[in-house]
Amino acid sequence: MDPLPLLPQPILPAHPDWVELYLRAWELAVRNIGHGTPQNGFAEAYLDDAFSDNIFQWDTCFIVQYARCTTWHPSFRIAGGVRDIGRGTTLD
Repeated sequence: MDPLPLLPQPILPAHPDWVELYLRAWELAVRNIGHGTPQNGFAEAYLDDAFSDNIFQWDTCFIVQYARCTTWHPSFRIAGGVRDIGRGTTLD
């Protein structure tokens, strides 16, 4: 199921470019939802920063704030990624 049509739609007739930006941001977010596996031990769903194969603490903290408004739909339950920061890490 595509969750994008379920998002609240902004009504900004004076700023259609803001609506376009809003929808594009959500489109990118949905495209970067990753899923944990038994091998990586990550949360069932998390939002990948699409930067590299590494997970960065600051990125995850900001992503979780972004994800706070997504808990209403199962496709967007991505806030669990913050629990993954300490998993599988070693001392540097």
